[in-house]
Amino acid sequence: MAGLLRFLRDRETKEIKDSAAILTELRRSILTELDVPEVQQLYLPDLKPAEREQFERNVDALRARAAEIPAEIERERAAIEARYAEPTAHLSPVAVTYLIPRSIAQRETH
Repeated sequence: MAGLLRFLRDRETKEIKDSAAILTELRRSILTELDVPEVQQLYLPDLKPAEREQFERNVDALRARAAEIPAEIERERAAIEARYAEPTAHLSPVAVTYLIPRSIAQRETH
C-alpha cells in the first residue's frame, strides 16, 4: 500500500507541475503576442472603426486572460490536491472463465 501511496503522491506532483507549466506557457504566449509593436501602438490605419473596436476588445480580452492565469494556476493546484487528498481503495469483483472446446478438452483427458 505504501508503494501505491507514493505513486499517487508522485502523480499528484506531476499533474500540478504539468498544469502550471501549460498555463505559464499560455500566459507567456499571450504576453508575447501583446508585445508585438502593432498591438502596443494600436495603430492599424487600414481598419474601419468597427474593426478597430473589435481589435481593441480582443486585445483587452487577451490582457484579462493573461492576468487571470496566475489565479487559475492556484485553483488548478487546489483542485488536484483535493482530488488526491484522501485516496480510498476500491475493489471490483472479477471472474475469469475459460471456454475450451470439447474436442480439445476430451483429447487432454485421454
